[in-house]
Amino acid sequence: MRAVQASENSGKEGSRIYRACDLPVYIKDIQEEEQPSKCIYPRNGIEEQIGNIRRGFQDFFGQYKETYNRAKQTVETGVAHSKSTLDFVQNNPGELPRVAFITVGSLGGFIFGYRGGILRKLFYGSVAGMSCAALCYPQFTVDLSRQAGEYVTQQWQDFNMEEMKKGNWPFVKEESVDEENRKKLGLPQNIVNEVLNIESQNPVVKKVKGDPGQANPADKDMYSTRSS
Repeated sequence: MRAVQASENSGKEGSRIYRACDLPVYIKDIQEEEQPSKCIYPRNGIEEQIGNIRRGFQDFFGQYKETYNRAKQTVETGVAHSKSTLDFVQNNPGELPRVAFITVGSLGGFIFGYRGGILRKLFYGSVAGMSCAALCYPQFTVDLSRQAGEYVTQQWQDFNMEEMKKGNWPFVKEESVDEENRKKLGLPQNIVNEVLNIESQNPVVKKVKGDPGQANPADKDMYSTRSS
């Protein structure tokens, strides 16, 4: 039975034994043979509109691709030259390059503010010169800025303390005269409260100077004293 089945299968599928004449001369790429055919996915109306918009954007920005590449290359070249110049100015052992860099920067600021008055020229020149000096001496600039910040903070704290002592600060409640006297004498609060209570129950009568019947001391010749 098995021999009959084997003969039938060999007759249907063909012989599995290859001869030399059956081998191909060139080796074919298996991936190319097994690559499936592309099946276009059916798209609806929304996908069609999105595809049109996308292609429109690509066509529009594709016009400026070369311009963008040239601008990018120019910027990268400028940044590289600026870094090399800054490295030369900061790390050069001599002081002449730094002095020349600061001088050129100050003159550039002065020329930039040439259309204005003398104050504008001085302002632009000073700002440009200090900026160049900060680039030439970065560590010194950081230390100086830290010292200036600490000085300003200390002055602000001292000013706040003085205002708080004077009672001029908004969140500081000014102490009353009785509270100040109590602190000076060192009396406990309960004794101070009793004294204030007694003073409120027995008000002090103010003594009136002069004759109460007189309206004005200058008119004393018009009135006689009450004893007469």
